[in-house]
Amino acid sequence: MLFARVKLGRAPDPGMTRPAIAQAVLDVDGRPVRAQVAARQLDEAVDLLEERLRDQLEHAAAGPRLAEVRAPTLLIVGARDEVVLELNREARAQLRRRTALEIVPEATHLFEEPGALDRVAAMAAAWFSRHLRSARARRTGMAGTPRAGRPR
Repeated sequence: MLFARVKLGRAPDPGMTRPAIAQAVLDVDGRPVRAQVAARQLDEAVDLLEERLRDQLEHAAAGPRLAEVRAPTLLIVGARDEVVLELNREARAQLRRRTALEIVPEATHLFEEPGALDRVAAMAAAWFSRHLRSARARRTGMAGTPRAGRPR
């Protein structure tokens, strides 16, 4: 590790259920490893950040394996979650199959803002509807009849 930056703070909206925010960026052999968490108290946020960083460091080693993913992939992230948004952009660049990055405007990491989870659900439903329909069309052929040798 060459560099580490940790930032502790409070969410601008005091009405949020988890106003304490902890963020960290580590430079590990030239690759950034980022994490962000929200909690009720700053000490809880620090503990959660440590746990998240351990997970991120483990996943950083798996990064090159993203190119092996064969399924269409949907990434959904809040626009105000800068750390995770950047991680998702990096992951999308490594994925080889159909991939979409949907950004929920004004949403933070846990989509706690009014209507944010409804937008996430709508995005996911549209994605699955599109991709399950196209998978079924490929499996059954365009005429709607199963291809020879493939069970329905």
